[in-house]
Amino acid sequence: MLEEYKPGETTRAKRNPNYFRDTWFDNVELLSIIDPTARTNALLSNRLDVMDRCDLKTVKFMEAKPGIKVNKVTGYEHNTFAMIVTSTALRQS
Repeated sequence: MLEEYKPGETTRAKRNPNYFRDTWFDNVELLSIIDPTARTNALLSNRLDVMDRCDLKTVKFMEAKPGIKVNKVTGYEHNTFAMIVTSTALRQS
């Protein structure tokens, strides 16, 4: 269940006690850390449990650190751009 949402900063959620399946977490906090150096430092100083978008220049260094596991995933990123295409306000004649 959503507890807090600050766009571009943080999202906090807790487990729904009425959810009908097993859950993996009681609560989750997602932080938006745009700067790759700040994100890496937060992981290395144990302020983060998981990080995505590792800086490719530091991956080898991070793989050598005890307690850090780097998962390499090959895939395609999917971006969407939501638009209201039924509006006539911006249509040209």
